[in-house]
Amino acid sequence: MGFTDFLRQLFGGRGADQRPREAVGPARPRRTPRPRTPGTDAGPDEARLAASRLPVLRDDAELAQALGLTGAELRWLTDPHRRVAGTKPHYRLLVRQKKRGIRVLLAPRPRLLRAQRWILRHLLRPLAPHPAAHGFTVGRNILTNAAPHVNREVVVRLDVENFFHQFTYRDVVGLFRALGYGLQVARSLALLTTAPQREMIHGLAERAGLDAHLIEAVTRQSRRGTRHPMLPQGAPTSPALANLLCMRLDWRLAGLARRFGATYTRYADDLTFSGGPQFRRDLRRFVPLVREILRREHLVQSPAKLHFARKGAHQRVTGIVVNAKPNTPARDYRSLRAILHNCAQTGPAAQNRGEHPHFREHLLGRIAHHAQVNPERGRVLRKRFEQIAW
Repeated sequence: MGFTDFLRQLFGGRGADQRPREAVGPARPRRTPRPRTPGTDAGPDEARLAASRLPVLRDDAELAQALGLTGAELRWLTDPHRRVAGTKPHYRLLVRQKKRGIRVLLAPRPRLLRAQRWILRHLLRPLAPHPAAHGFTVGRNILTNAAPHVNREVVVRLDVENFFHQFTYRDVVGLFRALGYGLQVARSLALLTTAPQREMIHGLAERAGLDAHLIEAVTRQSRRGTRHPMLPQGAPTSPALANLLCMRLDWRLAGLARRFGATYTRYADDLTFSGGPQFRRDLRRFVPLVREILRREHLVQSPAKLHFARKGAHQRVTGIVVNAKPNTPARDYRSLRAILHNCAQTGPAAQNRGEHPHFREHLLGRIAHHAQVNPERGRVLRKRFEQIAW
């Protein structure tokens, strides 16, 4: 039995040919249930690991060897209170301005980054998330996330507040235990892939212009009590871990959508639902049920990011227009076309108003986005780009 089938049993997932179970059931803890092995709860379940084609790691010594670390280096990276690491954190704090507020990134330092990349490559990428999850998954992207919502009567989008910060050390330990790893290795893997809240809060507090209310807003967790170590936004392992930890959320929301004759997809923290006339009439009942499922999964909807778009209005999913067919917004296309034309006429330096250090690559990236969604628009933009004298 593979990992996806195992999680289906744990989370109550059902096949498409079966009648979906009640999506909003009794509240349960979000953590992945840990398999119980008679007589011991510490060692790995090698049969389960083999079924998922994951490497067997029996203890921290084998984990350190797999990561190319010494035992002392592993202890230094996994010290939960940073007693070994001293005052220097394992992450660099980066702050990015958004339209509303800020985005906080925790970028792992080189030694931890190498360990996280190994975990991502060997432990997380072999595991498939729920079919509704399209973000940070091989073979899926913003286009595959938007395509199921084309030509629908109504499209509903909402975001999860502080998405990565809601998934904690205990959740990650539970996930690695469910995969089949023993308690010691699961704890070490969780310490390698989560960050203490204080690494973020202390760094924010030292930055000028960031007051206590703003810090609270970007670090708030839905669970009450002390601040829990969380998935750091900026670590390569965080998106894959979040997708796997959302497995039960995705099963429940997909089941709820089926009950209402709707379609559900998720791209990271962006949840999208769409359906026909009956779904539009049932929205007053549907949206509160979505919020209740989020609450029971210890997640909170971002208050300012709930959007309804009926047929005939501008329907967008992860930046792609889905009214009649997947397409890029006409305004964005016309704007980029004008920039390319002006670059050819007056030179690219005069058009680099955002002062991008790599303006040529910036334009190529925007052209590639249009070409992915609408190849004809991509060809027009590419032709204009080739007329620029760099």
